[in-house]
Amino acid sequence: MMKLCACLALVLYVLVQHHADAAPLAIASPKDCCFNFYTGDIPSDRIVSVLQIHSGCANPGFIVKTKKGISICMGPDFQLKPKA
Repeated sequence: MMKLCACLALVLYVLVQHHADAAPLAIASPKDCCFNFYTGDIPSDRIVSVLQIHSGCANPGFIVKTKKGISICMGPDFQLKPKA
């Protein structure tokens, strides 16, 4: 009877440890979210990249990276304007 209890305790311990290790991976949050948005225009010749904000973020929009390495949050209505 004592061996059975020890085995059950070991199995429970392994299950709890496995679940505890997996929990942080299951609750992954987006790395880059924006809470304030720039409303002005950015000249297209200064833009290096445009990334859509992760769908897990509270506010939709885009992250615009400039040639100087600055990341700027733009709202969901942001449109890249062609060079004049």
